[in-house]
Amino acid sequence: MSENTSDASDGDTTGSEPKAASTEFYESLTQTTDYYAAPHRVLQSLADSADFGGAGKGIPITLFLQGGMIAGHITSGQDFYRNMADLFREGVSSVTDDGELPEYADDYARRTFEGAADDIDKMIADDDKAFEEHGTKNSRWVLTRHIHLKDAYYTVPGSQSIKRDYVSVQLCQVVGWTLGVTMWG
Repeated sequence: MSENTSDASDGDTTGSEPKAASTEFYESLTQTTDYYAAPHRVLQSLADSADFGGAGKGIPITLFLQGGMIAGHITSGQDFYRNMADLFREGVSSVTDDGELPEYADDYARRTFEGAADDIDKMIADDDKAFEEHGTKNSRWVLTRHIHLKDAYYTVPGSQSIKRDYVSVQLCQVVGWTLGVTMWG
């Protein structure tokens, strides 16, 4: 009788941890990208540039999504998250009996929203430091997954536009785009 050396995916029922579920297995996997499903590189670059306070910030843009479009002006992730912190605080304060902001809500806004903005600032500072020390920068824009818009309008055909001060759009949901703010009647 031969010794069974297969893993669970081959029918091993001995109770040992399957090789395919080991840490080594997952660490050995190579990340791949579906080139045609990946976010548009120019949009990634514009969003990342806005985070750095660069050329992307303030550009009017219209993003076409599966069921509508969002138009506005590109802003940084830091601006978006800090604005969300303020809106969260205002929202919580408006529903308390005394109109005051509870400490837990302020802590939550600071950790969640302002923390996300601070994380972006830290990544930028780390990139700048790496450039100063080694003459190279990370290609952060390749990892950019959201674009943030200020003074945005969301429009669905046959409906009125909905205005939002700030909005975050997942870049993989964008099926088309153009520069300039487009609005349907």
